[in-house]
Amino acid sequence: MRREPTNASRVHQRAVLRGAVATHERVRAQVKGGFMSMEVAGKGMPEPLLTKDGRVGVLLGMDAATLPGHLAVPSGQVRLVTVKALLPTELAYLLWSTASPAETS
Repeated sequence: MRREPTNASRVHQRAVLRGAVATHERVRAQVKGGFMSMEVAGKGMPEPLLTKDGRVGVLLGMDAATLPGHLAVPSGQVRLVTVKALLPTELAYLLWSTASPAETS
């Protein structure tokens, strides 16, 4: 039976991912330079997004035509980092297409 995530679980997932971006310098640096992909725990995510290992692939920092790139807050400017969940087949293609020749042979 497929369960849809609750609003509370979506908020938790966003908070976990926000924490990952905010606290990991490598992630911050890569997102500043464009976009990056990563895998995150899939707990509470819709089943079609889960890999066989129960994880979800995501793209961070893709430009969004309908959202601003930065937000003004009292302490200054904050970069808005978009998150795009990938289907397992999309993640597999991304991993295949970015692998070095030695990894694909």
